[in-house]
Amino acid sequence: EPSARDQLQSLCRELDAQAQVRVTVMGPDGLVLADSMQNPANMENHAARPEMAAAIQGRVGRDTRFSQTIRTQMMYVARPVYREGKLVAVVRAAVSVTDLRSALNDVHRRIAMGGLAMAAVAAALTLVVFVYKISRPLQQVQLGARRFAAGDLSQPLDVPDTEEIASLAEALNSMSRQLDEKMQTVT
Repeated sequence: EPSARDQLQSLCRELDAQAQVRVTVMGPDGLVLADSMQNPANMENHAARPEMAAAIQGRVGRDTRFSQTIRTQMMYVARPVYREGKLVAVVRAAVSVTDLRSALNDVHRRIAMGGLAMAAVAAALTLVVFVYKISRPLQQVQLGARRFAAGDLSQPLDVPDTEEIASLAEALNSMSRQLDEKMQTVT
């Protein structure tokens, strides 16, 4: 039926335009009914193609080879189409291996850039947390040292978790106690 074949040919071209995938439909006898890139009337019988032969036998067929029709390395996948348990057609999708490699390289690049961005964010957050954990206790020690210098020895410094700053706070607290004792003695 010519109008059905024309519709099938139009659908194949539309799918190719949307998905950037060559689409071929063939009958169970191997005759090409529609193709998104070529006129099916000019195409030979495809029953012997490895992916098509597998689909005719009821399996999903796959193959990668050089396409003489469009002059490039292609990856093919063909699936059988059944109606009421009977094979009525085989639909094949084909993608240029070069296009596939380019798409994979683009995905790899995006993953790498995303990984670098995540690493930069993690480093920045780590730096912020580190600076906060160091600078906050240092500010407390600094305020306490100023209180001590002003003569207020009544309140000892809080000893932070950070080992280095904790030893500084303990030394200042010890100095404060000794000064307070000496001032009490002088008084």
